[in-house]
Amino acid sequence: MARRSGQNGYLVKKGNQWYVRFYIDVPGQEKRRRLSIKVCPVSGPGKMTKPERERRAREIVAASGADTEEHFNRVEATNLGLTFGQQAERWLEESQKRKRKPVEAKTACSWRSHLRKWLVPDLGPMPLSMVDNLVMKELVAKLHKAGQSANSIRNITNVVKSVVASALNDQGEELFPRKWNHEFIDMPLIVQNELSAPTFSVGEVNKIVAAAGRYQMLYILLAATGMRIGEALALPVGNVIDNGTTVQVRQTYWNGKFGPPKWNSARDIDLPSAIAGLLRKHLNGRTTGYVFETSTGRPDSESDIATRFFYPLLDELGIERVEGRRYHAFRRFRTSVLRADSTPGRDGVPEHLISYWLGHKDQSMNGRYDFSSRENVAWRKTWAEKAGCGFEFPSDLGLVGPIGPKIGPKTANVQEVVGEVESAV
Repeated sequence: MARRSGQNGYLVKKGNQWYVRFYIDVPGQEKRRRLSIKVCPVSGPGKMTKPERERRAREIVAASGADTEEHFNRVEATNLGLTFGQQAERWLEESQKRKRKPVEAKTACSWRSHLRKWLVPDLGPMPLSMVDNLVMKELVAKLHKAGQSANSIRNITNVVKSVVASALNDQGEELFPRKWNHEFIDMPLIVQNELSAPTFSVGEVNKIVAAAGRYQMLYILLAATGMRIGEALALPVGNVIDNGTTVQVRQTYWNGKFGPPKWNSARDIDLPSAIAGLLRKHLNGRTTGYVFETSTGRPDSESDIATRFFYPLLDELGIERVEGRRYHAFRRFRTSVLRADSTPGRDGVPEHLISYWLGHKDQSMNGRYDFSSRENVAWRKTWAEKAGCGFEFPSDLGLVGPIGPKIGPKTANVQEVVGEVESAV
C-alpha cells in the first residue's frame, strides 16, 4: 500500500443527478474501493452551477477523510494486524530502554501485572484501532464490578491510554489519536482523604519500633527520615556520614537490582542526634557493606521483609493493613512530623526543606532558583535537631545487628512490649 496523494474526485451524471466518484482505503483489503456520492440534481430545485458542483465535490471528498494521513494510518495498522497485545509488548519494552525518562523496573513490573491480569485477556487480540471510549467504558465497568478502587482503575486505564498513544507513524505522530471522554467512560473520581493516603499515628509507630525485633533500626530510620523502602535497603554504610547525623541517598534497590532513586531524587537527609546515636549502635563499627544486609553481603529483600516480618508484625499489633498503609505510611508520618509547626505565624520547618529531605521536586520558581539553602549543612542540621523524630522509644532498645539471629515479631512478647510503650506514652 502506497501513500495516497490528494484527489478532487470527478463528476458524473446519472439520470437526473450529479455524483462525485473517488477512491478510499478500506480496512482488510489492499485495493481501494470506489465510492459514488450524490452532489446535486441536474435540473430543478437544488441545481448547481459547474463551479458550485466542483466545490461541493471537493468538500465531500475532504469530509470522507479519504486523503488524510490519519485514515491511511488507521487502515494500514488494521491491515498489518496490529493488535493491542502486540503494541503493549512493544510499549513496555521501549519504555524501559528509551534514553528520555526510562521507567523504573518496579513501575514496569506494575504495568506488566495490569496487562497480564486485566487487559491482555480481553483486549489483547483486539485491533488497536478499535480501542476507543466504548471499549474503555466496558473495561471500567468490569474493574468496578471486580471491586477495584478508583485509584487502581485510574492506573490500569492509564496503561491502556499509553499503549494506544505509543503507536506512531514514521513522522512520530500518533496512529490513533484519542480524545478520552471520562464522562462517557464513567471514570470514577479519586477523593483525597485520610483513607486514600493512610499513615501511622505516633502511638502506632512507637508500637512498631518497640516490637520490631531484627528490623528495628530499619523501621526507626524509615519513620525518622521518610526514606523510601528501596532507598533505605540500598544505603551503603559509607553513605552514613558526619558521625551518623546524615545519610546520603544515591540509589534504590528493588527485585535484586540497583537503580537511581525515584525522580532522580539524590539528596542528603539529616538526622536528629538521638537517631544518629541509634544508627551508630546498629552499625557497631562497620565501615563497609550495606546498612541493612543479609549474610551474603547483599541488601535485604523488600518483599521478604514485608511478608515474613512487617505484615505479620502489623497483624500482631492489631494495626489495620488497609490499601497503601504499608512502608509508604512511614513517609506520610514523617511529613506530618515535619509540618506539625508549619502553620502561618509559627516557626516551623521550611516547606522547601521538607520537600528536599523527602525527595520531592520543588516545582515553584523559587525552588528552581534556590540551590544554596539545601547546601547549607549547618542550617539543615539545626532544623533536623529541632524537628526531632516525632516518636518515642526506650533508651535501652538493644538493637539487633543486620546479620543477627533471624527473629521475627512472634518471637518477642508483643503484648508486654505494647503495654510498656502505651504506659510510657
